[in-house]
Amino acid sequence: MSCQLHLISKICNLLQLKQFLNPNTAQTNTTDTADFSDWNEDWGDPQDETSPSQSPFDTQLEEANKEDDWLSDCEVSVSSLGEIITIGRKDKLAVLQINYEGSGSTILTILWKGVVAEYAREAVTSVLCLPLISHKRSAEGAPEWTCIIVGFNTGYVRIYDETGTKVLDQMLHNESVMSVKCKTYIPPRYFTYSDHGIRREKTEELTVLYETVVVSLDGFGLFQTLRACKNRAAMAAATGSSDLELPPLSYKKWGLKGQGQATDHISVGQYSPNPFDQMQTASVAGFKERISSTPPTCSVFACTGDNPYIGVYHAMDGESYELLNNVTEVATKLLSVGAKKLMSWGASYFRKSEPQSEAEKTQSKITPATPSFRRHGIFDERRFGQSISISPSGTDAAVTDSLGRVLLVDTRKGIIRRMWKGYRQAQVGWMMVKERSSSRQQYRRHAFFLVIYAPKRGLLEIWLAANGPRVGAFNVGKGCRLIYPGCSMLGLNSSSYKLVKGKLFQCFLLKPDGELLDINIPFHLALSDANSKRAHDQQLMVLLKSALRAEDDNTQLSATDIWEPISKMKLTLSHRNALSKILSLKQITSDVALTIIQNIVKLVKTTNQKKALAAAASKGADDGDGDLPIDVECRMLLELCDSLKLLIEMHTTLRQWCQVESDTKVVDLSSLLPVDEVSSLLQTDFSVKSSRKVGFSADSQLNLCNFLVMFDTEHGHKIKLRLLNADEMAVLGQILFEPCLKYEIEFEKLRELVESLQLQPRYMLDLILRYYFSLQNPSTSYLPVLESIIYSLYTAHQEMEASGAPEEVSSTQEPATPDLLTPNPDFDHSSAFMTQSHEVSWWTHIRDQCESVTCFKSYLHIALVCRSICIKETNNLTNEFPDSSDDNKKEAGTCESGDELWEHLSVEVILWNLSIKHLEDVSKLNKLLKHKVNINCNSKSKELPNVTVKDIKTGNKGLVGELVGRWCLSNQLPAADLLKYDTDLDNNSDTAEKDVMGPYGELRKAFPISLTPDTVYANASWEFVSHWNKDTSSIYLLKFALDYLACIANGCLRHGICLMIWNTYLLKKVSALVSLVEKVGKTPKDRLCVKEVGMDTATTAEFMTVVCDYMEIFLQANCDFSEPLIYKEEPRWASEDTTGHSLVQMACQWKETNYRLLKHHSNLLSLVTAILTFNMKSVKIMTLFDHNGQAAFFQQLTSHPYMGIEGKDDLMSVHRTEFLCRILLNSVERLPDRATVQTASRQIRVDPTSDAMRWPEIVMKLAESFLLDTDHLRKHHVSLLVSHGYDLLALEVVPFMKNSQLAYVSMLELCAQRFSHFMLESNQETLTEITSAASPALINWLNERYTGGIAARDVPMTDTNSLLLHIVQGLHSTPKELRFAQELYSLTADRC
Repeated sequence: MSCQLHLISKICNLLQLKQFLNPNTAQTNTTDTADFSDWNEDWGDPQDETSPSQSPFDTQLEEANKEDDWLSDCEVSVSSLGEIITIGRKDKLAVLQINYEGSGSTILTILWKGVVAEYAREAVTSVLCLPLISHKRSAEGAPEWTCIIVGFNTGYVRIYDETGTKVLDQMLHNESVMSVKCKTYIPPRYFTYSDHGIRREKTEELTVLYETVVVSLDGFGLFQTLRACKNRAAMAAATGSSDLELPPLSYKKWGLKGQGQATDHISVGQYSPNPFDQMQTASVAGFKERISSTPPTCSVFACTGDNPYIGVYHAMDGESYELLNNVTEVATKLLSVGAKKLMSWGASYFRKSEPQSEAEKTQSKITPATPSFRRHGIFDERRFGQSISISPSGTDAAVTDSLGRVLLVDTRKGIIRRMWKGYRQAQVGWMMVKERSSSRQQYRRHAFFLVIYAPKRGLLEIWLAANGPRVGAFNVGKGCRLIYPGCSMLGLNSSSYKLVKGKLFQCFLLKPDGELLDINIPFHLALSDANSKRAHDQQLMVLLKSALRAEDDNTQLSATDIWEPISKMKLTLSHRNALSKILSLKQITSDVALTIIQNIVKLVKTTNQKKALAAAASKGADDGDGDLPIDVECRMLLELCDSLKLLIEMHTTLRQWCQVESDTKVVDLSSLLPVDEVSSLLQTDFSVKSSRKVGFSADSQLNLCNFLVMFDTEHGHKIKLRLLNADEMAVLGQILFEPCLKYEIEFEKLRELVESLQLQPRYMLDLILRYYFSLQNPSTSYLPVLESIIYSLYTAHQEMEASGAPEEVSSTQEPATPDLLTPNPDFDHSSAFMTQSHEVSWWTHIRDQCESVTCFKSYLHIALVCRSICIKETNNLTNEFPDSSDDNKKEAGTCESGDELWEHLSVEVILWNLSIKHLEDVSKLNKLLKHKVNINCNSKSKELPNVTVKDIKTGNKGLVGELVGRWCLSNQLPAADLLKYDTDLDNNSDTAEKDVMGPYGELRKAFPISLTPDTVYANASWEFVSHWNKDTSSIYLLKFALDYLACIANGCLRHGICLMIWNTYLLKKVSALVSLVEKVGKTPKDRLCVKEVGMDTATTAEFMTVVCDYMEIFLQANCDFSEPLIYKEEPRWASEDTTGHSLVQMACQWKETNYRLLKHHSNLLSLVTAILTFNMKSVKIMTLFDHNGQAAFFQQLTSHPYMGIEGKDDLMSVHRTEFLCRILLNSVERLPDRATVQTASRQIRVDPTSDAMRWPEIVMKLAESFLLDTDHLRKHHVSLLVSHGYDLLALEVVPFMKNSQLAYVSMLELCAQRFSHFMLESNQETLTEITSAASPALINWLNERYTGGIAARDVPMTDTNSLLLHIVQGLHSTPKELRFAQELYSLTADRC
């Protein structure tokens, strides 16, 4: 793959564009450029090109191509995205845009053209197209618009958009603009290094070069200014306003002191010298010079021109610029104030003074430049610099001169690194090429290429920068223009740089026929000649990958097809990489792998032999008939091949073993455990869904790729196991031990086969344990084989410890003995066993592995096998030591008595028995966790994971209770059902709930202390509240929690759980809600509630209702507070590894709360709940409490703050009474229709849990707490009920009053109002009849009582008569009212 030129687009209506830019252009449309040059002709000496004399042939060629050289006197710029092209000539400017055609191709059409000069003889001298990144979400990573920056010979810099609208206009200096360049953002990982090798970001900057100064504009400020100006220009165009005030730009101006004439420039960026450079500079100045501890930062500019040819300037960042601006501002103010009269007097004296032109006024505002000093330069009087271009890394720059040279200059040190000759009027550009991404490489490599276009030759060349060769050349013809933007998009940052959409071009070639080309360079061309073999092998590696990818997964790979590209590789490293690639394929077979390895070995040996013979022949000496020397890489590759051969042969043998058919045999398990335990343990149901599944198919279990990847063969002949995880160890264990367990292969054969792997006994034990744990349902036929394997490994382990050789768990350590797995017949196994401590490390390691798995059947098998081995060792000791006499001890050579040996073995057997009991208990716990009581529950909680024995032993002391609480949550089990079932269990009664609850009863028997009813209720309540906190909209979960909380019998435990729930979950939400209600003075809207509390308004009201119920439980728990519980542990599960306290322990550690403070909070929450329930408005809840009461809110409930004395403030009592009356009014208005409240039998039908029935009781409790007159409130309640027509409900309230006469008098008043309304609505005849029947005193009393204040006026007369009967019967303290009541009762009775 070589360099290529890709066509991006082509200019449409090229002739029209030429005629606009240069009206003198001929009318002929010449599209094909005459090319008389021959690529193969001799160009002669490059120095001859500088001769001014021309041959007649050259003159003829120049005249023939004169019409196509229209780009030579134009200023051309292309945006980095290649979508906008700007061409300027003299006073004209044309903007072209890419448009897509239907066929998929693109064309360049004229978007805008016009005259941009605003003054006489003003001409365009520089053009730059700069896209601006969009910050809109809809166009993230795309350009928002493209600004066109144009420099003029008058010193003006004007910025236009794509449509030619002027966005900004400013004269930065009163000289001609020589060039305009921009430096955009580049991430720090891209190639910009400081002298210390630290990656630094390239800051955005726009620089404008004048003849003697350089103007620098900060990129961020320019980006913001351009966006603002663009918006202002759009608003002016929309409103039709022609007066557009353009803001000035902020900039820095540096004078090029000592520079003759500057033609082009670059901005290198910020530079901070290192201490060595400072000391070097100080040593040249003198021994008295000092260096600064904080080196100054300076801006580095490089200019080209004459005297010097190349100059590097350091502009120190400091206060000189700001000080100079301040001086200018002060001088301007003094001129406008102090000299105003003098100027007016001079104008009146010299009447003939001419007005200043606009250019002169602008020039008077020009800020003087801050001088910058030349750090170093290159002087050559005969050489004149024409252009300079900086590389993307900022470390190198390419300079063209008048002598036909192209120089590569180091921008930091100012030295020439390389020179190209014979390129007159050359145009240069840079290309940065990145290596293709690789998963193993953190950063991709990059290379820099220099693109040189020689217009005299019509030749485009591509060179590897610094010291590389030419990698490409194209004959593109004369009259072309090489365009190097040198920037990407303005406004990029570290986040938006990754989101850039579209390709960012680096170099363009614009041909005179209008074609716009892009240059494509592959990265492998950057490799030098020394690495050309590597490039060759890389291409072959691509072919090898393609061949391997073409094979299907089910197709056997052919060694012939694979070997063809490998045989052509030249480097040993390439052979190694190819071999690794082949062996990583899942479908690779052992035969193909061995064939490839053998061919590689032959090829390497043959190649090495040829190299050695050639080297010997070149030296002219014969080393004799000895072996030829082999280089390091070849020797390492040969050692790798030997190791791989060994592993592949091992894999082949294991595969053959697994193809042997085995007969099913009946296994006698009586040797493993007593007969009575075989049926009870092995038939135990351990079918618990495993949370971790490691299943292997018949093909994948012996996969060669999976087998080889587990070994490290990079260390010569030593084969070491890699650091494997649990799943990989299970795979390796299956590969090694499955032939023994399933296919009855003797373990001795396996031991001899893996002897070369040098595996430690402990590690082989881990492999078989991991494999056995991965089996979902292991057969009992594996037990004898498993026992023999573990016993053999145990024997080898004991031999190692007796010999004093340390054993490492890791498989990468070499063994201390040549064969660790070979049993020694002379070795005393009992003595090695007896020298261990009470809990032997070997068996402890196995128990730790077993206790960490959830495959309980495998756990049981291994536990039975290990216990059987311990029992057999006990029997061996019994036969060897029949008694514990001193003679026997001396003969045995032991240091302990027989009793101590028996103790050690007995402890080990007891530990395995205990481990089996732990297994039974945990299996019951897992069955309960998977048991579903309520199948149709819509719980959002996750499925409960399986629990291991290690989880119980190392978890907190209350883990079992917590897990049962989570089980209640997952099933959404009501507290009443669990309470009833617990009661039946305690009473030993048989009920239907026992079948529904499943294994809960069995688990309570296994954990009688951890699963007491109060412990289960406390954990269930806590789990429900915790889950509600994750989803606060599920208020029903909070209700479930309160139900469980109320079931706790122990007052101390219930009190502690209530306090923990308050501090952990409720305090923050309740305090935020109270503050919000106090702030708005009414029920907050949904937006505020969601923002502050996390719930909407409706959910908030329901939440506060539940919180009030919770406070009632809390108050009752405070009253029932007793001595704390004495927590006990399960005797079977007592362990020192248990960490953390249980929920019950933490709850019982809290101190008793302050009842008055708790009641104080309960009153506040009840009032807030009333506001939210009845949507009350214009309420400031805190005004119902004094200053001391307000300060006590939301403090620790165990504290005792001063809250004053209730009922002392009469005004406060009045406010509280009024608010409680408002609550009563709202509760009465919530009552249903009167027709549904009472029936014909006058029975009341109202839901007692409704707001209308609950809130009057709450109001009376609040009144008692506030020390208010409850009779007044009940009288008001009775009046409201009678006024709304609920007479029977009012009569139920009267007995609770201490002075019921007040209620009767109030009801009599309301009855009088009802009858007065009846009289008003009656006809004249009925009214005359009532008046004649009643006494004048009653008539006058009725007329006085009618005010129209009753709410229900259509109450039946029968209800009024019945109510009057109760009034007559109950009223006895006031004779006057009693007389009126009796007389009114008679009148109403006549009307019924």
